[in-house]
Amino acid sequence: LAVLIGVVAAYGWSARQPERYEATLQLFLSPVGGQGTEVNGDQDPDRVLRNQVELLNSAAVLDQAVAISDRPITRSQLKESLSIEAAGDADLITIRVLDATPEGAAYLAELMPRAYQRTLAQRARQSVADWRKTQADLEADLDEIAAALAAKPNDASLLADREAVRGELRDAAVARRQAERAGAAAAARAASLQTA
Repeated sequence: LAVLIGVVAAYGWSARQPERYEATLQLFLSPVGGQGTEVNGDQDPDRVLRNQVELLNSAAVLDQAVAISDRPITRSQLKESLSIEAAGDADLITIRVLDATPEGAAYLAELMPRAYQRTLAQRARQSVADWRKTQADLEADLDEIAAALAAKPNDASLLADREAVRGELRDAAVARRQAERAGAAAAARAASLQTA
C-alpha cells in the first residue's frame, strides 16, 4: 500500500510539473592564426577553453544576453536554465538551455554566443579607452611640469617629477598596446566560435 501511494504521489507530482524543452548548441573553437586555441604560444589550449566557458557563464555575459534578448528574462532565470561546459578532448563548448517551448530554448541557446562576443568587444574597448585616458592625464601632467620648469629650469624636484612622469607615460603606452593586442586576440577567439 505504501509503495502504491508513493507511485501515485510521484506520478501526480510529475504530471503537475511544467513541460521543459532542451536546446543544445555546440560551439567549435576553430584554429586562430594556425595555433588552435592558442593565441599566444605560451597559453595552454585547455586553459583557454576553460576560461571561455567561465566567461560564458559570467554575470557580464548573462547581463549582456538579457540586454539583447527580445524576451522578458532575468539573469537569474537565464542562469537557472543554462548549462555550459567544455569537452575534455576537443575544442568544443556545449550550451544547453531549458525553456517552456522548443523555440524559446533554441533562441536562448543561440543568444549566448552573441552576448559573449559583445562582452569581449566591450571589455577590449574599455581597457584601451582606460589606458588612453591614463596617457592623456600623464601628458597633461607633463605639460604642467614643463610650464613650471620654464619658470624654474634648474629645480631638481621638477626635473625628477618630469622623469618620473615620462617613465609612467612609457609604461602606459606599452600597457595600451598590450590592451590593443589582447582585444584583437579576444576578438579572434570570439570570431572563431562556430556552431558545430
